[in-house]
Amino acid sequence: MPDPWEVVAKAFQLIITGDQTVYQTTLLSLFISGTASVLAFLWGTPIAMIIALKSFRGKVLLKSLLNALVGVPTVALGLILYMIFSRSGPLGFLRLLYTPIAVIIGEA
Repeated sequence: MPDPWEVVAKAFQLIITGDQTVYQTTLLSLFISGTASVLAFLWGTPIAMIIALKSFRGKVLLKSLLNALVGVPTVALGLILYMIFSRSGPLGFLRLLYTPIAVIIGEA
């Protein structure tokens, strides 16, 4: 097993020397997280405003359901999305599994 400090030194070397893989991975990560954040804002804000400002039947139930969904582990959500986007899943024909679009959908 390598010394942890050797690993850290190698990581800094890759960053300082401008390793293409490091920068491509970083840019892809920023693109995915930024896009997912914008999408979550665009659909989440109107829904939150409706729930906060309007009075309607089932509001308490909806708020309870949404609060409960916050506690769902990320791994469980990922597994559900995996089943939906896998080849045998209902959206498998789209072939989105393991693509940045699928990750954006999962994060948003």
